[in-house]
Amino acid sequence: MRYVDDQGWTMRDYFDWLCDKIDDEELDDHRKLLKDLHSMPFESPIRRDINRAEDGIALRKNYILEEGVPEVYLDDLGGCTVLEMMIALSERFSSVIGEDFAGCAYWFWVIIRNLGLDDMTDNHYIPEIVSEIIDNMCKRRYDSNGNGSMFPLKNPSKDQRYVEIWYQISAWYEENFS
Repeated sequence: MRYVDDQGWTMRDYFDWLCDKIDDEELDDHRKLLKDLHSMPFESPIRRDINRAEDGIALRKNYILEEGVPEVYLDDLGGCTVLEMMIALSERFSSVIGEDFAGCAYWFWVIIRNLGLDDMTDNHYIPEIVSEIIDNMCKRRYDSNGNGSMFPLKNPSKDQRYVEIWYQISAWYEENFS
């Protein structure tokens, strides 16, 4: 992976750009968590969740357009990372719900809280726990009501382990805000 070009551009610049999208009072205390989420590949056994991965990868194209970075520098990133998927999902949901209600940063930190990762601050960071939580989320090893997922439900109409992420967030929103 290329980290620095002859003009000083680094992969860290892309990571920082991603973090700017979710910047709030929680960001500075969770840098280790965010770096790990950006190093973990997003995977899902649900075929339609490819849409979430494609949205995450589309962030790279947005970055290239906004920052004028040569496309070749993001070629080595490979598939969508968990961080990219979560940010892209938060952006898309924010645009559907309306940013007047809540923006990307709000939805991103809701996901982090729902997964139980909000306690993983830089001062209290346990990478093995984070890895296990994310692995369980990606492989759908959580309860049928979504406990252990990004969007747990009190009264699900379907087993959440088999529901596409977009429909999970929609059901979670309806249950919590309608």
